[in-house]
Amino acid sequence: MGTRSRRLGSWKPTAYKSHRPRPIRRLVYVLASAALLSAVLAVVGATSASAGGTWSSPKTIDDGFILHGVSCPNGSFCIAVDQNGNAFTYNGSSWSSASNIDGSNVLESVSCPSATFCAAVDQNGDAVTYKGSSWSSASNIDGSNVLESVSCPSANFCIAVDGAGNAVIYNGSSWTEPTNIDGTNILESVSCTSSSDFCTAVDDFGNAVIYNDSWSGPTDIDGTNELDSVSCPSASFCAAVDDAGNALTYNGSSWSSPTNIYGSYIILDGVSCPSGSFCIAVGQNGNAFTYNGSSWSSASNVDGSNFLESVSCPSASFCAAVDAAGNAFTYTATSANPTVTKVTPNTGSTSGGTAIAITGTGFVAGATVTIGQGSGAVTGAIAATNVKVVSSTQITASTGGGAKAGSWSLFVTTPGGTSAANSGDNFTYS
Repeated sequence: MGTRSRRLGSWKPTAYKSHRPRPIRRLVYVLASAALLSAVLAVVGATSASAGGTWSSPKTIDDGFILHGVSCPNGSFCIAVDQNGNAFTYNGSSWSSASNIDGSNVLESVSCPSATFCAAVDQNGDAVTYKGSSWSSASNIDGSNVLESVSCPSANFCIAVDGAGNAVIYNGSSWTEPTNIDGTNILESVSCTSSSDFCTAVDDFGNAVIYNDSWSGPTDIDGTNELDSVSCPSASFCAAVDDAGNALTYNGSSWSSPTNIYGSYIILDGVSCPSGSFCIAVGQNGNAFTYNGSSWSSASNVDGSNFLESVSCPSASFCAAVDAAGNAFTYTATSANPTVTKVTPNTGSTSGGTAIAITGTGFVAGATVTIGQGSGAVTGAIAATNVKVVSSTQITASTGGGAKAGSWSLFVTTPGGTSAANSGDNFTYS
């Protein structure tokens, strides 16, 4: 027996998601999956390989509660939000405990263009903003409408969309009044490019609406399927996923036909694309899929039978995902050995504490830095502290203490291997 969706005449399996309220749509699924969970716990306990990278084992940060959204501007900073008004911060190695930022309201979505600005929206029409040290009080920007999604390419521009076909724009200090862009359809997701001049929103009836200083559409791109998520790294590429296991891509002028990557009536709930050559999509049954610019990989199970709610990939080297059971995961690209070409400054005290910038290639989240003492990257090597992977080509760190005086090679180690010693990687302890 099926349950009728919001749209008359459309029948879905019982475990299918209904629209309101969102925690209930997940509860139905979680209960339906409970019988399967014991069979997959052994799988969840280990890291999982995906096309081109590896997913961590699940880290429970919000036991038993639904994490609805996650956003990462880089591999050293992420924010996740949950059904109880809480936010959780990732610092590159671990997650913080819950910080209540919105009372008992259900936070639906969060967007962080940098580590000093984020915006989150909830089911009561409220928005909260983070400006580097603390969150603002909740501000009602959309009456009693459910704000489904928010996208902020900068601290001076955000777009939030709601369950009544409206969009609300943030200008760095205030939000506009809601503007209807999609009739009575539920706008499920919105994504804006870093230049802030192009955004795409998708709805629960297969439509896309495009913003380019003004809104155009809606345009049907997926029949009557519910489009659950969209990601646009540029005005010439977007990817969207739906509730029937399909993915679609946009080339700057038109959308592809839906491509089924997951099987019928299996929900894909999140997608994130840092470029047109790399995306990750996640959804029901704990699976992730990777896009390489032309095709999607087969399913990689990273979360047992849990429902993966959201994913954020600031680069092809790092992603974070969250699920309906309070777990968080990170993805690290499998890469060739990193290289180190320059260390600035390249001298410092043997007692350590020198702040350094490391230039090279192949740097990924979780990289470690050591300074050799004449016997390579391991034996006797001095570990650096405060290691932060800024990008795939830059790391910042502080030198460790207790070193022997002399000029030594600095090594970076990632899942792809350890950098080879060369003349550009020297650091002199004195």
